[in-house]
Amino acid sequence: EPWDPPQYYVDQYDPGYEGDEIIYPCYGLSNFMSDAELNHVKALYAAEVTMVDRWLGHLLDTVDILGLNEDTMVVLMSDHGHYFGEHGQQSKTGPLYEEVSHQILMIRHPEGIGAGKRLQALVQSPDVTVTIMDMLGVEAPTEMDMQGESLLPLMTGEKRSVRRAAISGGYPFYIPQTGVGI
Repeated sequence: EPWDPPQYYVDQYDPGYEGDEIIYPCYGLSNFMSDAELNHVKALYAAEVTMVDRWLGHLLDTVDILGLNEDTMVVLMSDHGHYFGEHGQQSKTGPLYEEVSHQILMIRHPEGIGAGKRLQALVQSPDVTVTIMDMLGVEAPTEMDMQGESLLPLMTGEKRSVRRAAISGGYPFYIPQTGVGI
């Protein structure tokens, strides 16, 4: 936040909207917004994602133009999802349903390992560091207790999973509209 992308991105998702621009939505219950406002907040978020996608494309094109594809690994991940009215919520915290706890992780390996694959394995944030170290052939310092699992065996097809469970958590917060703490 704020969700304030250029208007031409917003118009791709909610053209002609004339209501309030809620670029800092209050976190908590979603019932403070009308259906049109909630739809527009979703459009603002989608527009932001589209803008980031476009600029990520420019970055990847530049890596290609500079001839760095064979030497460059790109890792893109999110730290959380977002509720847009699902479960009566407007937030990125609160109850840990799929919409918030499912995160993206994309890895572009310079040798094309895993290219075009969409894996369904459970992974966690600590796995990213261990994966990058594994891909670079770097051993973890012996004084460090690395908690992650390398995802490289998933990407190569050697394994279908690296863990049976993943842990997610949030911090408690207060919903002003209700007087309820979650």
